[in-house]
Amino acid sequence: LDGQHGSYYFQSSVSDQEEAYHLDIRDSRAAMVSPDDEDSRRISAHFTNQISGFSDWRSAIGLKGWDDGYYAWQLHGPSSTGNPNSGLYYRDGKGSTWNSSYEIWHAGRDGSGSGLDA
Repeated sequence: LDGQHGSYYFQSSVSDQEEAYHLDIRDSRAAMVSPDDEDSRRISAHFTNQISGFSDWRSAIGLKGWDDGYYAWQLHGPSSTGNPNSGLYYRDGKGSTWNSSYEIWHAGRDGSGSGLDA
């Protein structure tokens, strides 16, 4: 940004600069966190085994743009040493329900035989 380090533009209203450089990961293995359980207008991170359709440990990054009743979404991927589902997935949801997860294909994982040739 015009030769300035990003910290030059750091908001003075943030009292703890360290918090601005990382996300704390919420351990949510005890129970599924619903879209409405996510904090409004925040980005969140989770370590969980509560994502429907997956039996392995997952890390998820999510965003809830507004308040309860609005859609939230997550990207999630593998978090343990032996993951049968090693891809990156997207899901969204509203209220108390998450919709199905969909795999994100890329050049290294393009759905063999799909014809997509990512």
